[in-house]
Amino acid sequence: MYFTFLTVDIVPGYVRLRKALPSFLHLVGADSTLYSEHPNGNLFVSLPRTLGVPRNELKRFLMYDTATALVLGIPPLVEYGYDGECHPASHGLEWIHGTPLTLVQAIAQVNSWRAGSRVPLNDWRVLEGRVLAWEPGPIVPDDENPGTGDVARLAVQESWRHAVLIYIYMGMWSFIS
Repeated sequence: MYFTFLTVDIVPGYVRLRKALPSFLHLVGADSTLYSEHPNGNLFVSLPRTLGVPRNELKRFLMYDTATALVLGIPPLVEYGYDGECHPASHGLEWIHGTPLTLVQAIAQVNSWRAGSRVPLNDWRVLEGRVLAWEPGPIVPDDENPGTGDVARLAVQESWRHAVLIYIYMGMWSFIS
C-alpha cells in the first residue's frame, strides 16, 4: 500500500486502503481491548489503544486512514474513539513519518468532527491547547548521534504543529481547502 501512495497516486492508494479495511477490522476484532461500544450499540476503534499495540499493520492503516481523510477531505473509513491519550513511546512510526502522536490524534479528531462522528470529541479549544502545549520529544533516537538531522526533525515537527492548527481552525468552522 505504501508504494502505491508513493509511486502512483493517492487515489489508487486510497482504493487499496479501502480494500484493506476488512482485514484491519478483522485484526482489531481479534483484540477486544482495541474497540468499544457506544451506548446505542455501535462499535468504534480506540485510536490511542490501536497506536499502542505492537502490530505495525494496524498502526499503518490508522495513519493512512487519517492522512487520506486529511488530504482528500473525505470521512475516515473507520469510526475512531479518543478514549485517552496516546503514549508517545509506543508509536514506532513517528520516526518514519515525522508526525508526533499528539498531532496525529488532533488531526484524527478533526477528521471525525468533519465526518459527523457519533463518538464524544474534544472541543476545538481543547485540541488547540493540546497542540500548542505539545513539546517535541527527544530529537535523537537512543542509537543515533546528534547532528544536522536534529534541526531537520525539529523543523518537520514544528511544521506539523502549524499545519494541525490550521486544520483545526478550518475544520471547526467548516472551511474547505
